[in-house]
Amino acid sequence: MDPSSAFSFAPEIFRERVVSTSYTYGPMCPPLEPGHVYAWCVRVVAKDGIDDVRVFENDGLSVIRTFRIGSYCPSPLSLQLLPDRGNLEASW
Repeated sequence: MDPSSAFSFAPEIFRERVVSTSYTYGPMCPPLEPGHVYAWCVRVVAKDGIDDVRVFENDGLSVIRTFRIGSYCPSPLSLQLLPDRGNLEASW
């Protein structure tokens, strides 16, 4: 499905309003599932005192972007480390 269409109809899992120009999605945010595709966008809001002012195109919304969380990768079992002339060779 086109990300723009999916973004309009899929359930929202997270929203945060910040005053900075960056945000770190951390451990207190909802966990993301491996193998799923997620979409996100940013809305810019101008302020006039305490009121929001709509001065940007597209209601201040950015282009919708997507990303996929990779599949679960278990830790290797039976790990062996062998020193070799200043290098360390790992096998499992």
